[in-house]
Amino acid sequence: FIENLHMMPASLQLRLTQFLKNAVASRVGAQSLYKSNVRFFAASSKSLANEVENSHLREDLFYALATMSIQLPALREHREDIETLAHYFLNHGKTTDKQKSLSPSALKSLIDYHWPGNIRELQNVMERAYILSDGPIIEKDHLADSVVASHVEVKEESKEEIDFAEMTLEELEKRHIVFTLNHLSGNKTKTAK
Repeated sequence: FIENLHMMPASLQLRLTQFLKNAVASRVGAQSLYKSNVRFFAASSKSLANEVENSHLREDLFYALATMSIQLPALREHREDIETLAHYFLNHGKTTDKQKSLSPSALKSLIDYHWPGNIRELQNVMERAYILSDGPIIEKDHLADSVVASHVEVKEESKEEIDFAEMTLEELEKRHIVFTLNHLSGNKTKTAK
């Protein structure tokens, strides 16, 4: 698996291209060649076609690796998966009695965050939260400062002024339920919790 292929030095790109073409290589410091049957997986956060155009990636290496290409959207483009992924990273490899869950405010912060580091950043944030939490619930305070700060900024931008002077308790409760329902994208189970 090769990551950030476009950052590889040109001399190494040439050697990799030759290896992919001939399936023959030599060990460091050795004179004899050996054959190898391997599969390469390369990943980049940049368009490799653009990197070829900008002369950061050898064209022959690009075509040697471009047998199959998969485009994955950034985490911020499929926010509906954040909760599932967060729970997976939070509890992966843990026994049932050691598993933890996210509070609604922590989940809201995760969903509102813009995730410049994509999946790896989410994984690191969940590992940190697990370590910092003493109990079975991950609160907003256990999340990385960057995630919480981002959530605070979004919250301040969407703040509404509401006049409660002429409102009954029943109207206030109804308004709160509707707001919570909208906030949780219409999920009635989560709203009830």
